[in-house]
Amino acid sequence: MHGRADEVAPGVPYGTGEVGPDGTGLQFGKVLQVFALLDVGPAALAFCVASPTIGYAAPLLLKLGKRQSTACSMEIGVPNSAVAMTLAISVLGSVGLAVPAAVYGVPMHPVAALAGVLMTRGSRTAEEPAPAV
Repeated sequence: MHGRADEVAPGVPYGTGEVGPDGTGLQFGKVLQVFALLDVGPAALAFCVASPTIGYAAPLLLKLGKRQSTACSMEIGVPNSAVAMTLAISVLGSVGLAVPAAVYGVPMHPVAALAGVLMTRGSRTAEEPAPAV
């Protein structure tokens, strides 16, 4: 863990754009992000697609209804990447460990929205009326 809470690394304050001694830092708009996207991006996108798919299919296999399956899919498919980044930086003391969560956070919401649309299309039947507002 770092010596001070306002430093990316010892002697490197947040927001300066400098790279810490371990080669990482908050380098938005710089070459490091390009490599991070190329390195972590495909895995993050695959996880974005796999997690709501598995989160929807598993409850259906357990004979739960479509509504419960959709709810499970959203809970599994939309984890809080901000919490993961906060834990990586503040608890684990590594900005480098926060990169996958940051990259995952970019496609997570559009993929989850598309999954939600696909899962709920034509799902209301006579047995399952729309909830009262």
